[in-house]
Amino acid sequence: DVYKRQMKKIILLIALLYVGACATSARPKVQIKLMSYNIRFMHAKDSGEHVWEVRKEASVNMIRREQPDVIGLQEPELPQVKYLASRLPEYAHVEQDREDGLRENGQYLMIMWLREKYDLLDSGHFWLSPTPDTVSFGWDGHCRRVTVWVKLRDRASGREFHYFNTHLDHRGNQAREKGAALNVEQMQRIAGRSATVFLSGDMNSQRGTPTGAFLVPYDAWMKSARETA
Repeated sequence: DVYKRQMKKIILLIALLYVGACATSARPKVQIKLMSYNIRFMHAKDSGEHVWEVRKEASVNMIRREQPDVIGLQEPELPQVKYLASRLPEYAHVEQDREDGLRENGQYLMIMWLREKYDLLDSGHFWLSPTPDTVSFGWDGHCRRVTVWVKLRDRASGREFHYFNTHLDHRGNQAREKGAALNVEQMQRIAGRSATVFLSGDMNSQRGTPTGAFLVPYDAWMKSARETA
């Protein structure tokens, strides 16, 4: 049913967290608690306990209970973005509409971080398509897809890291494969190959399946946090 499918997606999101190659350094290690959460857009044809008005308070309570340092959210619409920002003032945030205003009820990608713990050094976004700097569909993708990123500095240690939040297409196999490759290319270009980089999001696929095979070529550079988590 809908509940089981959504819980399966949330579990998958927690599992699909990747960290890029880290530069060796004598500086102290820093622990970071990250959360990836497909919050489900509010204009979905849901009913009963699944509608946003019923579950929005539970979403806030879950975030407060887990207290992640950084959160990557997929699918919130603008009213959801505003609600989360107002109810969680301890978090600063950036967001990007994947439609960039071209249609009503556009779905956003949003990143939130603890404002007292981190300084925002830089941020940006790109579309998962052959033209990442312009609003566009990618390959055989059913929807426009976008990745949002931030560069943060831990105030206590001075350590810096990049965090990329993505949402790959739910229908197009080529869009997922090429979208994953573009994410890696942009991570290496924006952050550098030796920087500390995190990628999480809704991959719309699982490792060990044909649709998740696109993740395997990047294992030499990225390390999966699935086993550790």
